[in-house]
Amino acid sequence: MRKKFEHMEDADSLDKIKEFKERLSKYLPNLKTQIEETSPEKIKAMIPFVIDRIQIYGEVAEFNYLFELPDYKSEKSLKSLNKVKAGSDQNKKILYDLYQRFDKITEKEFETNNISKICGEYLYENKGVLKNEDVYHLLRYILSGIHSGGPVGKIMEILGKEEVLKRIRPWL
Repeated sequence: MRKKFEHMEDADSLDKIKEFKERLSKYLPNLKTQIEETSPEKIKAMIPFVIDRIQIYGEVAEFNYLFELPDYKSEKSLKSLNKVKAGSDQNKKILYDLYQRFDKITEKEFETNNISKICGEYLYENKGVLKNEDVYHLLRYILSGIHSGGPVGKIMEILGKEEVLKRIRPWL
């Protein structure tokens, strides 16, 4: 199955970006407008992120959170909520601390490596108190509605600084 998608991994051409948007729109018809309005740069970043995590195109529907707020009331999301304990005092502190750090960097600096560095430094400062999953599972849940999945830094880069901060705010 994987071979079908290899042609999409080189996402430099506008034709490939257009094809990917068309496929997304087919499996996420209620998000067609948002998909069409998404910049080619953002779609280009999404292609390898999504393609690496699916076997068939129908699975792209699981990436609806890249275009809209997650459905935190879905069965899958509610199971993840129990794992991350979002809303606990510790998690509010984690989110508040990271929100402050993310807010200080520019949109241009809001990319995977810088985000990972910020999270890594935060974990180091809280060594012995927090584990990786305390930070990464929580952030992934807030951003996507589930605690497991792709790299948090990449999700955040694709969503962009403004959208990430907007998704974190209600949980503070």
